[in-house]
Amino acid sequence: MPVLRAITVGIIMILIILLLPSLAYANQHANESFNETVGPYVINVTTEQSTPFSSEIRFVITVLDATTQEPILDARVRILTINQADGTEGWALALNYPQNPQLYEADLNLKESGAWNVDIEVSGPLEKVLFRVPSIEVKGTIGDGMGAAELVLAGVSLIALAGGVMFIWLTIRRHRQVRIT
Repeated sequence: MPVLRAITVGIIMILIILLLPSLAYANQHANESFNETVGPYVINVTTEQSTPFSSEIRFVITVLDATTQEPILDARVRILTINQADGTEGWALALNYPQNPQLYEADLNLKESGAWNVDIEVSGPLEKVLFRVPSIEVKGTIGDGMGAAELVLAGVSLIALAGGVMFIWLTIRRHRQVRIT
């Protein structure tokens, strides 16, 4: 019975250590919303960055008629990006889908760290407008390597994992020696 308890405790320790980093990052979503009336449209932009160190950002955009508050379902929505440090430019189309035709969505991968200027260009039946979103900060990207916090978390996780395995091994070994004598 002590062996079974030791194995259970060891397995629980290993699972906790393996889940700890993902739980730490799971609570670090960086979501921002911007809402503004631009010309004949009300434009709402929500950005979702999965972790502060991720270069992948999801844009969810709604375009409404400013007078009727009805969604504009046939607009062309482009996201234009410029890195403030080196001038790298990019763009993406935000598309709407039959399941949610009022939402225009796009996933962007801003590979360079730093601040990015983002413009939302809406070409709709009423007019073509440009909405400047406040700059988006990309703190680090996968290509930048691991930061100090990630290295410490990885080191602590490996040490604790090794400790859990060692605990199980020593308990089983001790139990076998007791049975032999």
